[in-house]
Amino acid sequence: MEEHLGERLDRDSVARVAGLSGSHFSRLIRENTGRTFTDLMAQYRVDCAKAMLRRTDKSIIQIALECGFEDQSCFSRVFKRYTGTTPRVYRST
Repeated sequence: MEEHLGERLDRDSVARVAGLSGSHFSRLIRENTGRTFTDLMAQYRVDCAKAMLRRTDKSIIQIALECGFEDQSCFSRVFKRYTGTTPRVYRST
């Protein structure tokens, strides 16, 4: 999942690659991480963005898209939910 963050990933397609049904895959994710598939993917994407914000000069929208967010608005909203700050403020600190 981490290797394909920039792609559109949904639970069922990832489950298919793992050879599992969507519901069984979700159950396994929850049992092993305590999180939902969606939450886990969002955290992976935010972690990817945090690294890029620290290490590159790429624009916020470019980072958002490369980490798999649909647009900058969605990225900013999710990033703030997981970090407590906006991507722009995070980069400047």
